[in-house]
Amino acid sequence: MICDACGRSSFGETVQVTWTDCIPPLAECATLNDLQAEMVFIENMARRLAERRLQIHNRINSLTPIAQLPQEILTEVFRVALQRPDGVSNYSAKKPVTPLFLGSICKEWRQIAWSTPLLWNHVAIHVTNRTCAIQLQLLRDWLRRAKSSPLHIQIASENDGKTVHCSLPAILETLLERSAYWFSLDALLPQECHHILEKRHFPILKTVLARPPKGTISAFNTPPNMFLSTPNLRDVDLWGHNFSSMFLPWDQLHKFRTQLVTLSECLEVFRRSTNLKECRLESIYLPHLLSSKPAELVYSELELLNLSLIKGASTSLFNHLTLPNLQALDVEFLGLPTGPSRPFYLSGIGSLVARSGCSLQRLHIRTEEFHENDLLECLRCIPSLVHLGLSMRNEATDAHMGLTEDVIDALRLHQSKSKSISSILLPRLQSFLYRGPMMGGVGLLVQMVAERWRMHCYSRLASGCDAYRLPSRLKKADIETVSSLPNEVAEEIKQLLSEGMDLNISLLREL
Repeated sequence: MICDACGRSSFGETVQVTWTDCIPPLAECATLNDLQAEMVFIENMARRLAERRLQIHNRINSLTPIAQLPQEILTEVFRVALQRPDGVSNYSAKKPVTPLFLGSICKEWRQIAWSTPLLWNHVAIHVTNRTCAIQLQLLRDWLRRAKSSPLHIQIASENDGKTVHCSLPAILETLLERSAYWFSLDALLPQECHHILEKRHFPILKTVLARPPKGTISAFNTPPNMFLSTPNLRDVDLWGHNFSSMFLPWDQLHKFRTQLVTLSECLEVFRRSTNLKECRLESIYLPHLLSSKPAELVYSELELLNLSLIKGASTSLFNHLTLPNLQALDVEFLGLPTGPSRPFYLSGIGSLVARSGCSLQRLHIRTEEFHENDLLECLRCIPSLVHLGLSMRNEATDAHMGLTEDVIDALRLHQSKSKSISSILLPRLQSFLYRGPMMGGVGLLVQMVAERWRMHCYSRLASGCDAYRLPSRLKKADIETVSSLPNEVAEEIKQLLSEGMDLNISLLREL
């Protein structure tokens, strides 16, 4: 750059320039016109210096490593940066990354962000009345830039009141202009908006999670009637809605979730959903005793089943199912059956597995209490288990309730001379979780964990057997209980951790 004042060049060489080198001293006899002319000169110089500074800044940016990436690679980096972890929505993040943010960094990034439709296919809207007009305009621009990309739509609000419902219809109407590109929907949908979604065609819609407003009663919540023209629908979550009012393409579904269903309705879901692989049914109840035993259901596709059962339903449901492909079962018992069979209700799980002939790998049971014999009978029917989780909410009132010494002893490998491989309880177990009272004490449990972690020391159990028949190594244990921790047990825990075991033992004051 050539200095207009001194004529020196500072381009391509290191030059130290002082104020007096470039700017002549102010003349004492300068007139008003001279001073104004000099002011114009200085302003022009400042402008040219600012332009030069911007050029240098842009040049520096162009030489950074990220600026050397091909546009295709940079676009992929942007796409990954915009992704949210599973279960975390854009509107719940404190500082979500959006294409608008990327476009604010520099001109080059803005050109890429504005011209890449896949960066705009996640639409997260936090509904408020105060910014409704601005949201609508931004939403139209957003959808325009998304073009024909499959849309992942999320709609939420901190306030589910009727004032918000006034803003939601306009937002839905705008989104429905692109209903042909809806791929997934996770939305607050009050009944006042359901009519907007009726008689619409959603050719590529795959996932729907429709949530009613907070504080409403599920028995009075009719789900949106928007599923009549959804040929690719696979995953539906209608928690909080009345099951009897649901009209779904059952034979298409791979995943389904709802709550507050009767035993008969639960069985109807399995009968009609011939392609279902994952199902979560909460608060299953038995309104009255069945007059006759329903025909046993054979269902060959279900792989993951998550249930919460109310009292009598727990003794009935498992007797009516046959699930040959079941791999994971999560069961919560809300209240226990009454009558003489009360302590023995887990055996139904074992009967289900034995009858189905399935290779169940994951089992988690949450209940108020369980009897040791009932648990052992259940576990003996499931030698394929890799992960076992047990949660007991109540304090043990009987020496035979909960995780007792007999249960822990059955899981140990210490009786090496008397135990054969076939008699070891849960020989494939690799992960164990327990939360609840412990009648046997933490010390005995830690011994069991240590033996299964160091199972290579018990290789003599496999005398004359192939290596693949050895019991699996217990790699992870997570335990929460109310108990004290003797010093020798604490030292054993430290040793297991130092050996690399994933072990967590939390001692609580109360459950």
